[in-house]
Amino acid sequence: MAVGTTPASARKRARDKAASLYDADDAERRRIETERRKRVLDSVAEIAANDAEIAQLTTKIQELHADSGRRLAAIIAEGVSEQRAAAMTEREPRDVKSAVKAAASAPSPVAPAKVAKRPAATKAAGTEPAAA
Repeated sequence: MAVGTTPASARKRARDKAASLYDADDAERRRIETERRKRVLDSVAEIAANDAEIAQLTTKIQELHADSGRRLAAIIAEGVSEQRAAAMTEREPRDVKSAVKAAASAPSPVAPAKVAKRPAATKAAGTEPAAA
């Protein structure tokens, strides 16, 4: 204790100094916790973005597989054998067969609109049939 200081003022100074040290430690802990929280939340956000991108790419891959199957089915419909189509596309014959089968059982992505045929008498008269 310094000369000329009272015990009460020495106590007050010691408390104030200890409190400021505690406050500095608390501020540092809060800063570290805030940084840790930000890192965790950023990682969670990146994981969610990756999952969404995976879902989009998976959908795109499925669409491309379906398109390849439809094109293989079109090649087969042109009269090319499955063996020849497999050789032309560098695929296994069983893969060609399963792709064609899947394309045949899957609905077409864009079905052509069905046009109702008008009777010949209606065509000649130039009138449209009544809408149902």
